[in-house]
Amino acid sequence: MTAVSSLKPLSMGQLLDRAIRLYRNNFLLFIGIVTLTQIPASAFAVLLVIVTTNPAFIETFSGELFPLVAGLVAFVVGIVSALITQIGTAALTRAIADIYLGETIGILEAYRKIGNSWLTLIGATILSGIMMAALFIFFFIPCIGWAAAIPGFGLIMFFTLAVIPLIAPVIVLEGKRAASAISRAWNLARQRFWWVFGFVIILTIFAQLVVTGPVALSQIALLSILNTTNQTLIAVLQQLVSFLLSIIYLPIQLTCITLLYFDTRVRLEGFDLALLAASSEDIEVDMASVAADTPVSRIPWGPTGKELGYFTLISVGFAVFVVAVVGIIAVLGLTIGSALGGL
Repeated sequence: MTAVSSLKPLSMGQLLDRAIRLYRNNFLLFIGIVTLTQIPASAFAVLLVIVTTNPAFIETFSGELFPLVAGLVAFVVGIVSALITQIGTAALTRAIADIYLGETIGILEAYRKIGNSWLTLIGATILSGIMMAALFIFFFIPCIGWAAAIPGFGLIMFFTLAVIPLIAPVIVLEGKRAASAISRAWNLARQRFWWVFGFVIILTIFAQLVVTGPVALSQIALLSILNTTNQTLIAVLQQLVSFLLSIIYLPIQLTCITLLYFDTRVRLEGFDLALLAASSEDIEVDMASVAADTPVSRIPWGPTGKELGYFTLISVGFAVFVVAVVGIIAVLGLTIGSALGGL
């Protein structure tokens, strides 16, 4: 538990260390908050698997119609699951912030204290998706769109990985509306561009190691252990594995993002000084009102020329990374093929 007086700028290692300590000390609380929304979200996913692998469903929508209907059902279920997850995201963000600032909170109290902010978070998530989709479609416009595609791809990556995660603490702690929250998260992230982007890249890699990789391995393990061709059973069990890994990983991810939000405000806005000043004036400080008191941004909303250069570097770096990975896989494939051919 971190006292208000210990708020200070943190290095990346210190932030990760403090996030892990906070998560470990409040493990059951954080898991409990996430589980309340992950259970129905996972139930929808399991229902999708059961329905789309049911012989009656396959027979009803046989032929070319089946992929279209199955894809539509999967899309709807995915949207519903994602929206339900946002409720847990709002509650957990509230709990993390309260505990980090020295307060106590319970599972039900965390949900009570978010009020209707979860609706705003859902709206902001949908609005962000629409913005990214519109930008992606713009890239297909001849000449203008093609020229903007290179920095634009980097912009989408930065916005998706660095800006969207910060929307939750902005809405829950500052009480911003959807459009204002997106603008606020965008301005916070871009002022520490490479630091924030590097940090979320580390979290993304960690997510692949903790969730995506084990889920893929679990499918191979289930196929070998169960020795069955029942795809429904395998898919349901795989979804259960994904559920267990998600409720373990999501709290640490949200803890890191929430602490990143506070660290950014400490560095850029003197949030620690504002909180200490409020503590010296009142016997009981309203943390929510202090967090909601944010300075008016003087930064132009659109990306600057320097930022467009940053986005171009991200796009080029990602392209080089993909080419390198494909090249390594190709070389390994040829090496293994040659070795097997020589046996």
